[in-house]
Amino acid sequence: MVVTQQRTYEDQQYLNQTENLPQQVEVPSGSHRLRFSWSRTNGFMRIVIPELKDLLVSVTQDSGGNKIENYGTWFFKEYAGKAVVTGTDNRSGVIRMEAKAQMNGDILHLWRPDDAPVHPIPAGRHLPKSMYRLCYRRAHYDWRVRDENMPWDHPDALHFVSGYVGDLVGSWFNDPLAHIFHTSEIVLGEDGKAHLIDASLGSA
Repeated sequence: MVVTQQRTYEDQQYLNQTENLPQQVEVPSGSHRLRFSWSRTNGFMRIVIPELKDLLVSVTQDSGGNKIENYGTWFFKEYAGKAVVTGTDNRSGVIRMEAKAQMNGDILHLWRPDDAPVHPIPAGRHLPKSMYRLCYRRAHYDWRVRDENMPWDHPDALHFVSGYVGDLVGSWFNDPLAHIFHTSEIVLGEDGKAHLIDASLGSA
């Protein structure tokens, strides 16, 4: 994936590129409810699976050399795949998802649950298929949608939304910035949320 916009925001979060990921156990098979976010502690992206809160996944150290045991949490540096986005936790900058997950080296792969229904297309403003940057705006406890194929200062390039829901067609490769991309369509709903549409699934 080529990132077409190299400009960033004042609150941009950066991936930890100097350290290797810890050795991690495999993600158990099956679909899971995930909490997808950036770790302000170690600078990696991560998923947390609350139902696996008792599973020791890895052991890391803090800046003082103290051991940290990570339960139900997997860290990653790149991401690809599809997921059902069920909402966001705006105070903590978390995207809630349902998906099957697998780690392959530094890459997190996600797949939609087999029985997941197609997200219905709501009333609102339709944004055509493009590459949309999705990222958290911490100062306002909301989220951005930016069309990477538009000039940075284009009046229709950037939208602020109260959250994300829908069918994510995601990717994030070779990118030092802590955000992800949706590479399909979006509807800016009357509810204030960005409804992520996977055009390959057809209509609900």
